[in-house]
Parts: sequence; structure tokens; C-alpha cells
Amino acid sequence: LTERQYKRTQIGGLKLLDTNKTPKKREYIVEKFVPKGQLKMLIGEKGSGKSLFSLQLAMSIANNEPSFLTKKINIHNQKVLFVDTEIGEDIFLRRINAMKETLKENRGLGSRFYPMTTTGRVDEIYNDIGNAIKEFNPDIIFIDCLYNTSKGIRLDKNSDFMNLADRIDVLNKEKYPDKTFWLVHHFNKGGRVDGITSERTSGASSIGNWAENEMGIAKSGLDTDMRLIKDLKTRDGSESNDHFRILFNYPTFSNLVLEPNWKRHFVDEQQYKKLYNLYDEVKKKVDENNQFETAMALNLYQELNIEKVTISRYLKQLVEIGLLTKPKYGLYQLTELGIAKDENE
Repeated sequence: LTERQYKRTQIGGLKLLDTNKTPKKREYIVEKFVPKGQLKMLIGEKGSGKSLFSLQLAMSIANNEPSFLTKKINIHNQKVLFVDTEIGEDIFLRRINAMKETLKENRGLGSRFYPMTTTGRVDEIYNDIGNAIKEFNPDIIFIDCLYNTSKGIRLDKNSDFMNLADRIDVLNKEKYPDKTFWLVHHFNKGGRVDGITSERTSGASSIGNWAENEMGIAKSGLDTDMRLIKDLKTRDGSESNDHFRILFNYPTFSNLVLEPNWKRHFVDEQQYKKLYNLYDEVKKKVDENNQFETAMALNLYQELNIEKVTISRYLKQLVEIGLLTKPKYGLYQLTELGIAKDENE
């Protein structure tokens, strides 16, 4: 379709598209992590380090680091505005200074990184953020966090949240459509057994529908120094359905590794004790191939004082968390993960 074929190509808020036109190429500032010119939301559990994760990402970009968590930083010389609404000046500066010490060299951080924090009562923060964007002309804007910018708005109500979303959209889509936005948000406390999912997002369902891109971060139940991250939504492209584990050593994250057995990180402590109790008993009775039959495990019901149906459920969970595999019906086998666990005890 071309403009020559029709007298009107714009009807109110509708625009007729020319299918012969080549759209802008999708670009990533940080490969797979930060799509250029789009809005991304990092959603995390309390204590997972979502603010530090965002700060490390922001300062890595501003300092022209070659990569962030093994992901290549494709576009350099990006100016970064980081708006803190949570921790205040002293803590924020301590975090920034600690992060600076982890950088191998200064590649121009001071000229491209603009950290700001709220002072006193801020009622119209998005107006202020808009003025800061006008003043500093950053390429990327980090806002930590969504909850603290919603004064007078109930995030659990769709109609209320959309009023807040409209304020952000004015900046993101109307005034500065070529700039990149990164928002920090929270997970609800419940639902950990399901891992990192959009359903755990705190607030109304419209939050997930509104966000263009989402990533989640959560704590591991196995290691206090480990976190897991996962793509939740990618509007322009395809997201990975995999969980990845990363190490946290204040103030930075490192060692991005695929975690196929992610469910083991989201089992609560009491449930672990029950699962490991069964695991310890069946491993005493495996054959030379580290295998055992289902019937043998079920016959432990009296010894363990639990019902057979419970043993069946526990066996399934041990498979899910990677300590057992099921080569065929009625047969289980210890995995290398399970053997390594034994050796380290």
C-alpha cells in the first residue's frame, strides 16, 4: 500500500501501514538483556538484589564495559540516568562507590552516569523524571522502583495502575520514544514453588500486560549466595524459558549459568528434609547401576511412617529437582547431581 492509492492514510488515531516499508532493526544495548528503545521491567523477590542487579547493569553500560554477566554490551557511550526512590543518598552513594571498586578501569563513567535520589515528599515524580531527562538527555533511564512512584495509586487495581502506566507512557512512548526504560518491581511473597513466573508479580494483572519486556530474579533456597533469573516476557522477539543461576558477592553478580534443575532452588526447608529423608533411604538399596524399583521405595512406607501415595509424590519431586531420573516405568536412578551431593556431605 502506498499513499498514492488512498487519499487518507491517517484516520484519527489509526495509521495505515505501508507494508513495503522496512521497519527499524531490533537492537540490544546489552545482548538479550536490554532492548534498545523499549521498556523492560525487572521483577524480584524481597532480598534478591534486584536494585543492585540494576545498578551493576546501569554502571556497566555507562562505563563502556565489554559485557554484563557474559552478555555483550553492543552499544557504547550510552548516557544513563538512574533514579532511586528507595534507599536515599547515603546508602545509594555507598552502593555506587562499592560498585566503582569492582570496575577494572574508569572508561568515562563520570561523564555518562547520572545517579539521582528522591528528597522529601515527591508527588509528581514522573514530571520530575521528565525534567531530568530533558536536562541530562540520557539514552537509558532506570527507575527503582515502580511501587514508590505510585503514591496515591493502588497497584492491585487495574484501573488505578493504568493511570500510573499512562504517566510512564507519556515519557516512554510520546516524549522520548527512542529512549530505553528499565523499571524495578516486586514479586509477591507466595508462589515460590512455581519458580520465576509472571503470576507472582505484585499488583494488578494489567501490569504484566502493559510491560513490553519482563525479567524475574529470585533467591535460591539452597545457597544464600545464589540467585536465579529468567525471561518472563519479550514482546519483540522470543524469550528463553530457561532459568539461569548467578552468584552474588556484594555488590556484584557474576557467573551466568543455565540451571536445568531449577526446581530444587524453590523447595522450602521443611520439604527438603522430607525429600532427603526418602532419598537417603532409597540410596542405601540401589543396585550396581545406582537404580532401584518403585515397589522397593513404596515398601518403605512403614519404616518412614508415611503413606505410599506420599512416597510416590516425593519420588516425582526428587526427579523434578534433579536428584533422580526415571529411565523407564517402575525404575528410578540416582543422578550425578545426587552422587555429587553425597560426596560433598
